[in-house]
Amino acid sequence: MSNPDYPKTPLVPPKPQFPKQPGAPDWKSKPKGGPVAVAALIVSGLFFALKPSEGGRILKPYLDSAGIPTACMGVIGPEVTRRYKAGLKFTDAECETMERTYLNKMVGRMQSCVPAKVQNDMTYGEWISYGHWDYNTGAFCSSSVGRNLTAGNHVEACKSMGKYTYITLHGVKRNCRDPDMKRICGGLVTRRDLEVNSCLNSL
Repeated sequence: MSNPDYPKTPLVPPKPQFPKQPGAPDWKSKPKGGPVAVAALIVSGLFFALKPSEGGRILKPYLDSAGIPTACMGVIGPEVTRRYKAGLKFTDAECETMERTYLNKMVGRMQSCVPAKVQNDMTYGEWISYGHWDYNTGAFCSSSVGRNLTAGNHVEACKSMGKYTYITLHGVKRNCRDPDMKRICGGLVTRRDLEVNSCLNSL
């Protein structure tokens, strides 16, 4: 059975777990310099953090645990689906272009739905954690994560990320936290816990 109280239960270990880019700001620092400068900083940090958590860059498109054609570092979309069906690979350069393009659009979208006064109070670690989560879900602005953050509730925004562990399997919505789902999508739970832990410990 899934734990209905998650993520109210304290998470351990109490420290950020994403790899931090050499020379990057402290996790608890608040990025300055305006939206463009902050976006560039976050995109660079996310690109570094995503590599190990996404299992490296996979050039040949494959079906993820939910049956969605995926390639590179977790990229999905029409071109990935087309190449999956055609049995074609991406090059490293093509993957990096798609990854960075998506990250830039994603961070811009996040900035557009979070009030400036809240953004000014966000830490570098929060940006990386929320960005990592949105890279996987694409649902930041319409989610409980985005709503909590927009309201200035940073703690609940961090915790909310841990609730998004469901996939649709054979037409049925399943929670990857259920024991019998560990083999199928346990990696999704690992990513959610990394995001929650890093976020909470960056506040």
